[in-house]
Amino acid sequence: MLDHGIDALPVTRNGQLVGIVTSTDLVDAFVDLCLEHGSSCDAQVGRYTRKVLSNMRLDLLVREAIDAIDAELGHALVLTEGEVVGVVSLRELRLGLMKELMSDPTNGRQLRLSDVISNTTAAVEPTTRLSRAALRLVADEIGALPVARMGRPLGLISRTEILRHYLSCL
Repeated sequence: MLDHGIDALPVTRNGQLVGIVTSTDLVDAFVDLCLEHGSSCDAQVGRYTRKVLSNMRLDLLVREAIDAIDAELGHALVLTEGEVVGVVSLRELRLGLMKELMSDPTNGRQLRLSDVISNTTAAVEPTTRLSRAALRLVADEIGALPVARMGRPLGLISRTEILRHYLSCL
């Protein structure tokens, strides 16, 4: 999943589909591993924070955001008055653009980040444990969390970074 950038895999038994395993399932397993084995595998978020080059304002047009987002990272921090209010994914932006293109062309309305961001979330501190960040990702049903120190944006932590760390613990 990490090598191919996908979030789910089919599970088969004797050639028959029996289910699906998702990155969320694996993040849940990471949390269980940390609870079972203690802090030996539960590092701090700051160690795995990805620096984000594209910070975006909540009032930015979706079309502009698509051009500005780091496609490899697939997420960008969303700021209001310099404070982190959440994370937007490339997927959310593409869905927003599709919605805009399919809407009534006579209304001429262009969507903004505030129209497509699925949920705003408070940032985690770099000293937060990965297991706590993982729990927030699962609970909020999001792919990445903003990381900030005293309100100053530092980057983000995503399921991918948590899963890479999880893999290194096995």
